[in-house]
Amino acid sequence: MNKLERHYLLRQIFRDMSVVPTAVLQERLGHISRATLTRYLNELSEIIKCPVVYDRDAGGYRLLVGTTTGRGELPGL
Repeated sequence: MNKLERHYLLRQIFRDMSVVPTAVLQERLGHISRATLTRYLNELSEIIKCPVVYDRDAGGYRLLVGTTTGRGELPGL
């Protein structure tokens, strides 16, 4: 899976689930390590200009959609 495919997959996961547990992200991305997941999430944040944050109360990662930093959308093909 190349970088673009991975970013679209991550965005689709966040679209399907508003809060995604770490284990679910690791599994859906091919049983990757926590460090690799962190790197992927950082790359995603840089591309869509909208941060991915960990929500401790909800127990998973979520997109901060609607912030002033970005729209949370990836460009079309």
